[in-house]
Amino acid sequence: MLLALLVEKPEHGYQLKRLFAERSNDAYTPSPGVLYPLLSLLEDEEMIEHAEGGTGSKRQWVPTDAGRAEVETNKEAIEALFARLAKLGEANSRTDNAPVRRAVHNMKAALMERLSREGADSDIGFDIAKIIDEATQKIERL
Repeated sequence: MLLALLVEKPEHGYQLKRLFAERSNDAYTPSPGVLYPLLSLLEDEEMIEHAEGGTGSKRQWVPTDAGRAEVETNKEAIEALFARLAKLGEANSRTDNAPVRRAVHNMKAALMERLSREGADSDIGFDIAKIIDEATQKIERL
């Protein structure tokens, strides 16, 4: 998939991350710990190289002839993978609900504040867990 993106247009690492996020409606963004070692591997395998003229983190990657051939050979599989990524994005857009995100964020902040208060003991954890379990059951019944 990385090779296919680079065949479309030379890019630098951050932009490749953004392309995955865009194609998946922010459901998937490769971490630097995944992306950059993979780029290094593709470079070691002579599938990509740095474009001329870039420096530092703004250096763009371009596919080599071998990389372009690899994309052409695996065109159907790559298209299927991008289709799966798009489907993941569709599912993410259906479940990405701003009011729910806000409420979960507020709950997390309240939990951290309450648990960090002086005098919080293990009993408060059990009480909080009970409240969360009750809320979970109500959500499941919706």
